[in-house]
Amino acid sequence: GSLSPTSTWPRPVPIGVSTGNAGECSAGTISCRVKDASSGAVYALSNNHVYALENNAPVGSNVLQPGRYDTSCVYDASDAIGTLFDFEPIVFSTSANNTIDAAIALSSTGELGNATPSNGYGTPKSATVGAYLNQGVQKYGRTTSLTKGNVVGVNATVNIGYSSGTARFINQIIVY
Repeated sequence: GSLSPTSTWPRPVPIGVSTGNAGECSAGTISCRVKDASSGAVYALSNNHVYALENNAPVGSNVLQPGRYDTSCVYDASDAIGTLFDFEPIVFSTSANNTIDAAIALSSTGELGNATPSNGYGTPKSATVGAYLNQGVQKYGRTTSLTKGNVVGVNATVNIGYSSGTARFINQIIVY
């Protein structure tokens, strides 16, 4: 059988698959692997709400693959691929000026790969490109696998509902 994005993957795990903080029965997506150019440290990038549990997880807490939601809420220490290293706090207010929902977990190239599963888009380019209207984009995620779309809005302001409340985000990109 083929592995799905919610499966337990052999190490190093691909990006785009289930992940989460050991402290909660939930799951999100490993968005990419990032590297600190000066130290060489390797991190898994995901959302604050996935890795930092809406600002509430302690730095150093275990980050898993798959997330506990995809293991019937069972915690297995062998699922650890890293530890919460840092996150951008989310301000829960409809007048806040949040710009990102992001957190990183310290990992390693032995635990974390840099490409999507074989039915994905491969390895993302390391160069960044500014968003523009009608730009074609793609992502690989835990729930949806590979999806493609187009940028339909830039510099948007949106309110996002979380368990902890509603947070306003500014300078956002809208994809359909």
